[in-house]
Amino acid sequence: MTKTKADLNQHFKLVDLGDINWLLGVSVTCNFEDKTISLGQQAYVEQILARFGLTNARPDITPMEPDADYHFDSPSVSPMLLSPTEKTTYREMIGSLMYCVTMTCPDIAYAVSMLSQFLEEPRTTHMKAVKHIFCYLLGTKHLKLVLGGNTSVTGFSDVDWASQCHRHSISGFAYFVGLGTVSWSTKKQPIITLSSTEAEYVALTHASKDILWIHKILKEFSFLHNLSLLTNLYCDNQGAIRLSKDATFHGRTKHIDVHFHFIRQTVTSGKYRVDLYTYRKDGCRHFYQVPRSRQVQEILC
Repeated sequence: MTKTKADLNQHFKLVDLGDINWLLGVSVTCNFEDKTISLGQQAYVEQILARFGLTNARPDITPMEPDADYHFDSPSVSPMLLSPTEKTTYREMIGSLMYCVTMTCPDIAYAVSMLSQFLEEPRTTHMKAVKHIFCYLLGTKHLKLVLGGNTSVTGFSDVDWASQCHRHSISGFAYFVGLGTVSWSTKKQPIITLSSTEAEYVALTHASKDILWIHKILKEFSFLHNLSLLTNLYCDNQGAIRLSKDATFHGRTKHIDVHFHFIRQTVTSGKYRVDLYTYRKDGCRHFYQVPRSRQVQEILC
């Protein structure tokens, strides 16, 4: 570290501020014994709570109401539009939450992504929902994103198939290096998929692009030469896993756009392996490799 600082100081004027503890509104705590770094945004969360008058609100335990539908044609959405001033406030609240999503709060990514679709004509229901996210942050502001601990790279991919009124599935993935999440995303798929297998396959394609980028970043750090770059990407659909390995049941999948077959090319290259996970009744994940001989024709049908 000292040598790197000295080399940089030959080209740039540097000021050594010692060990890092604060960066762009994020608190940084290093644990050299456990080889972890903890990132938190408690100060930022308290700041935006005070800005929008929610410091004394009642904390919530979830970012969104279960099975909430915020589209305009939903019977649960109020027809009453926000006033111009309230509309501006709504946009500012979404913008403030975006920074949390980007830095340390993958748990609110889906909720913020959903409510960001209604910036043009938000209703009173949407304002209530965005305040719900703030109340969730109020109760979880002390939690931190812990990175490191070991050198394994693990990913999870999932999809919410055709549950929205627009019938575009919602893809989501998260990658862990060690204990914490280092990359996450949730977005609406560009196409309307015809089966859960196809939707999961498209989601795996988006996830595979991100792991290639992560691999390139980690290889740049020479001190991570012992890092195991073989990544297990977990998916809960056996049909999508089989499709990612070979062109099984080509007649039922040839309508899928060519660029979504990028996942198959990446798996074949040996950069990572796609495995299955399910949830047990106790809520814990159960992992196992999918047998190559297993037939999934009934899933694809």
